Amino acid sequence: MYIFYSLAAVAALAAASPQGIPSSIPPVSKAPNFRITAAFAQDSPLSEVAGGWNLTSYHITPCYDYAVFTNHTGRTFYANGTDEQFANHTSNLLSDGGTPPWPWGTVVAAANATDDEGRRPVYINCGQGTPGFQVADWPGTVYYGTGTFYVCNATLLYGPAIALYWRKKVDQTPEGCANVELQAWCLDDDTEHELQRNSTCYGTTPYPPRLR
Repeated sequence: MYIFYSLAAVAALAAASPQGIPSSIPPVSKAPNFRITAAFAQDSPLSEVAGGWNLTSYHITPCYDYAVFTNHTGRTFYANGTDEQFANHTSNLLSDGGTPPWPWGTVVAAANATDDEGRRPVYINCGQGTPGFQVADWPGTVYYGTGTFYVCNATLLYGPAIALYWRKKVDQTPEGCANVELQAWCLDDDTEHELQRNSTCYGTTPYPPRLR
């Protein structure tokens, strides 16, 4: 079982961690499968510890999971769609789950489906994801529209977690939360899926990833 952490716990670890880890821009490659890794601004208290954590799912009910960050392996993702969908920014970002495996989509909550604090959570649910959740052709960052991803403390079913949210560019990141860049990192995994497409991703992993 994964152990999840709150932002407060990670910030405390960051305060105690050594500083001066060099920042570098890794080489960019392409691969069919990748993990999604957190990168924070260099002055963020989360940069030294939670930078490099991977996106995974936090189970709530069948086929319905929150997207959270873990310091373990995380989930494997892949881009899925037709050429027309990629051109129109309506393709999907999927991750297999279940036994036998089937596609789970990465979902941004609709504007009328916010949580109790008015935030738009990101989920990893059964079936197709939110159209337009994609990896940029360069330099390997995951985006949705022109908005911003951020993380906040979330008290979920089994305790605290660093949960992922999305906001419009004109909105403000809530107090106590932190903006995060989602970086795609190539995996040595040639598993094939129908309508899968190679994605731009980083080829090697310095610790921790930083915003460019």
